Amino acid sequence: MKRILQHMAITMYITATMSGMMFTLCRVHMPGVPYILSHWSYGMLAPFQSYLTYNEDLVALGRHSGGLWEAIEMDKYRTHGKGEESIKMYLPMYRSLPEEVLKEKYEEYAEKLRTLEMNHGNTWEEIALEMHTWPRSPGGYEFLRVPVFTTVTKL
Repeated sequence: MKRILQHMAITMYITATMSGMMFTLCRVHMPGVPYILSHWSYGMLAPFQSYLTYNEDLVALGRHSGGLWEAIEMDKYRTHGKGEESIKMYLPMYRSLPEEVLKEKYEEYAEKLRTLEMNHGNTWEEIALEMHTWPRSPGGYEFLRVPVFTTVTKL
């Protein structure tokens, strides 16, 4: 009996893995395999489907009354780890909405940041948000984050 259960477990695992692979590669569901098994396996097979070949960071700049722009240290306002924050900066809840709405949401984000900064004693005339993009490097996350390799997109 134990041997039969082992064979069944192995068969189910192989079937779920094959089903997940079919869905990962071809977006085809394997007939007879429950959706939950197929997508459980897909989730394990697909962590790098959205792997980027570059690094990105949301940068906030504050303008003093004298006109000088300065980078704002945002780490003190981040409530999650770097991994989750690296997703939140894209405002994923609003990605499916029109571009104008996304722009408004980034403006709201900047205004909330301005209020938080004011509460910490930093008054800015204006806050601008930028997305900085630079190539990944074996030297580490920040290694190629230099002006010659960094693309700046105003949000």
